[in-house]
Amino acid sequence: MTLTRRRFRLSRFNIDPLDENELEAYCSFSNTIRQEAQPEDPPRSLESYRRNFEGWKLFDDVIFDLWLAREGNLVVGDCLSRITLREDNRHLVFVSISVLAPYRREGLGRCLLKQAASFARANDRTLMMGYTTDRVPSGAGFARRLGAEAGQLSHTNQLVLAELDCDLLENWCALGQSSAQEYRLGEWTSSYPEEELEEIAALQETMNTEPRDDLQIEDEKITPEMLRQYEEYNARQGTERWSLHARHRVTGALVGYTEVFWHPETPQTLWQGDTAVVPSHRGHGLGKWLKATMLRKVQAERPQILRIRTGNADSNGAMLAINHRLGFKPYIAETVWQLGVDRVERFLAGEQGS
Repeated sequence: MTLTRRRFRLSRFNIDPLDENELEAYCSFSNTIRQEAQPEDPPRSLESYRRNFEGWKLFDDVIFDLWLAREGNLVVGDCLSRITLREDNRHLVFVSISVLAPYRREGLGRCLLKQAASFARANDRTLMMGYTTDRVPSGAGFARRLGAEAGQLSHTNQLVLAELDCDLLENWCALGQSSAQEYRLGEWTSSYPEEELEEIAALQETMNTEPRDDLQIEDEKITPEMLRQYEEYNARQGTERWSLHARHRVTGALVGYTEVFWHPETPQTLWQGDTAVVPSHRGHGLGKWLKATMLRKVQAERPQILRIRTGNADSNGAMLAINHRLGFKPYIAETVWQLGVDRVERFLAGEQGS
């Protein structure tokens, strides 16, 4: 039997070369999905989507598989599957499925899921992973019907800079200065220095100590090549990255860092990226010192920024304690789901045989 009550046409989205008509149709669809989930934010430009797809070509160790569903010429759904060809997490495929609100409960999600399952099986992946938000409750309902397991609960948290306690920043910077005989802060402007790439890659692997809850995911190995790929990708998107780091004076070792990202299409919003301190150097206020120093820099150099957003696992008590003190509040609730590919195939077979 057919899985849908309407006539949908599924096709793979090709990025080489990009078809302008397809790109425009996808841009319109994606911005409609974004508007539902984050109505406070402006739509992304056509050029932004073009740069994103062109940027995919930079990652020679990542495979993207994007399928679009159409009714006539209108894009009404998509499915993006992504795998890496690196040594770690060779069992995983990351999957994102979106369907326009008027077309839900028509079986289209299952049709798109079938493309993700085929991609996973063709690449010997055994576990699908993806996330849903409380802004679009139908996503969690679909995950539950599949029998997916909620592996981690998290939030995008937001800080309104007008509500920031500047005295708190001063106190945290003063606390950091009390450790200045043992540590010093530095800044990486534009790209990372070539001579420090290996050490920076090792420092970023500190993020592997973040809570994973029940997620079946392995440590991620960071390489200098990956750092350069991400830098080039951000540069092509027009994204600016600011990085501060902490260095141990005696050994010269990098022991902590924090990064933020800004894009000119959303000039009033800043994204807080990683903040991490090497476990053996925790307990000296370095995380607070780094974040407070960065916030003071943002206030001084980017006064147009009104809000900062960051993602945190709900179980990451240490980072949440810092962010809540700063005034970050829950903005969007998210759930990361995981589901075996074999179970997905059984679900699809059951639907087709019913």
